[in-house]
Amino acid sequence: LDSDMRPSLHRAVILILDASPAGVTALVLNRPTPILVSALAGETGRYQAFGDNVLHAGGELGAGDTTPASSPLLPIYWLHSCEWLPEARELARGTFAGGDSE
Repeated sequence: LDSDMRPSLHRAVILILDASPAGVTALVLNRPTPILVSALAGETGRYQAFGDNVLHAGGELGAGDTTPASSPLLPIYWLHSCEWLPEARELARGTFAGGDSE
């Protein structure tokens, strides 16, 4: 990835979840934000099981993608150890990505 195009990715540690000609879905592992997942979850929200975890920057990059990384319209992906979460994808033993938390 061209760091001139996405300065936030300069020296980033990136875990690629999917790649196709249309773009890449990845998690940036070394870009924590000051936001806790509980700020997204509320009292009983979708991400409550992950409430005390810090949100990291990352997500989808596609050809010609101009969506700012701070946009609330970007989807949220997560890396976790919750094997019980429906539709979570096991990446390695005990490490999962995504899933349906509703």
